[in-house]
Amino acid sequence: MEHIVYIIGAGLTKALESVAPIPLMWDFISVMAGYIYEDSGAYDRTILNTLAGLENAGVFENTTADSQTLARRVLRSNRPTGPSLAREEADAFRTIMQERTKENIEELLQRSLEKVRDDLVDFTPHQFNFAINKLFSRIGWNLNLLPLQRFLTRQFELRDVRHTFISFNYDLVLDRCIQTQTKNDWDTKSGYGFVVNRFVTPESAAEHEKRLEKTCHFRPLQTTQLDPLYGSSGRVKILKPHGSLNWLIKFEENYRFLDAAPILCLNRDSSITYYDRFKCEDLQITDHIQEITTDLWSHAGLFLIPPTDAKSSGLGFLKNVRQQEWNAYTTADEIYVIGWSMPSTDKDQVEIIRRSMQERRKPLERVVAINHKAPSKYYDEIATVFGVKRHHVFHHDAGFCQYVDDGNTATSGV
Repeated sequence: MEHIVYIIGAGLTKALESVAPIPLMWDFISVMAGYIYEDSGAYDRTILNTLAGLENAGVFENTTADSQTLARRVLRSNRPTGPSLAREEADAFRTIMQERTKENIEELLQRSLEKVRDDLVDFTPHQFNFAINKLFSRIGWNLNLLPLQRFLTRQFELRDVRHTFISFNYDLVLDRCIQTQTKNDWDTKSGYGFVVNRFVTPESAAEHEKRLEKTCHFRPLQTTQLDPLYGSSGRVKILKPHGSLNWLIKFEENYRFLDAAPILCLNRDSSITYYDRFKCEDLQITDHIQEITTDLWSHAGLFLIPPTDAKSSGLGFLKNVRQQEWNAYTTADEIYVIGWSMPSTDKDQVEIIRRSMQERRKPLERVVAINHKAPSKYYDEIATVFGVKRHHVFHHDAGFCQYVDDGNTATSGV
């Protein structure tokens, strides 16, 4: 059976942008600043406070004393006894974030990590994870999904082919479309490269949170057993080595994640959805509690590996995912690279690809690189990293949507 591997970067989600703006690395802050208000007009404190925390920490290169003063006012206004925040002040802070010289978000997070290590700031990268989750849960499925659905339909119609998607994105756009476009080839039970036993719905988590606020009586958050899709072939797999916005993992203090297979966040019908809060408490992980220590997770949070980390983890399920990633590279007949710019912060992933190519029994038949207005040296680097001749790199540089409109046609490089 032929094996096709797809490497997915942030450029894919950006290509599907519709009404709601989608951020990339260089405009993440300015785009996120556009979400400081909820649809109701209230402040989105998760996003607003995250941006203010970065500003107050002096993480940006062009931070000024005046902008830091305004950021501190934003943070103080969220305290129970703090001063109220005028809309004019929030608008002014948003303008600062949007008009400032753009900086790579991964470099910003690296600076914040360095400051945290020096005990200079009260800001952690986990706060940015909260904001990423809130941003994408607000965007939801308000994108132009048709091009991706058409692409997947064409690929899944290929006979005697298995498909492995290696996504470096936290968002769930690809996951959702794969779930809706496959019939019996992918399921949430084992489709992520590990076995999932339980899931929780956003509705039940929200109800549980309200109960905790109103009563002191203990009542666990019920999770539901996840049954496999009947007759699933497993022909399609999604590997997400950087984590996902629907994986809940048990953690201890300060978000120190413990080794356990994730609980998924799903709708009641098992369809993929976002979890709009980030953490939950007292998850019952069996149908009947017998032992609190084994049948209950006191705390669980969405599992994302910060972009500035080494993209590695001691967690067993994630080590297995990365091993499957390696195996996919060594057994692929062809590889698609869609919207992945090979940023310097993904150098460990680039190195995994380089080394896995050296372990192959034969060279790749071809690499299809789909990007938007990338320099020619990018496609030269693709050839080098994947160990193929330049004419074996088929490229399409007018964007993913145009590639689909052109009938999945790419040009061979020379």
